[in-house]
Amino acid sequence: MKDSRTGVFGILSLFVVLGAKWAGLCSLQGGERRLYLFFIPGFSRSAMVIAMAFMEYVGGEKGIARELLCGNKDKKTALGAAFIPVAALLLFSFRTGIRFILITLVIGLLWTWHCKRKIGGMTGDTLGALCEIAEALLFIG
Repeated sequence: MKDSRTGVFGILSLFVVLGAKWAGLCSLQGGERRLYLFFIPGFSRSAMVIAMAFMEYVGGEKGIARELLCGNKDKKTALGAAFIPVAALLLFSFRTGIRFILITLVIGLLWTWHCKRKIGGMTGDTLGALCEIAEALLFIG
């Protein structure tokens, strides 16, 4: 983040997300924990890849995410890349895979809709927020 000043809501959000991840992680058992630790980051990054392919960049001329959001928007490649963790998890656990897909889709759609409505598109900060929100909700979901 270019602006080093962090407000009360930023710090509060940080603690809420970290607390949700910790609570979700503590509730997992043995082999399930390893499965979640391996696949959840992939699913949250998949949400980012899809958001980058379908949303416009609104962060200004010098934003770091400009290259990601303004570059070649090949939607088929983005969907293909996002499908990799989905296919892998479905091989290990079909029910968990379906649950992860639904959570990721709902969060991705709601967050991108919110960003489009509020600021007209995505920035690097909103992509990072999407990743963190998706991870937290996948851990507790």
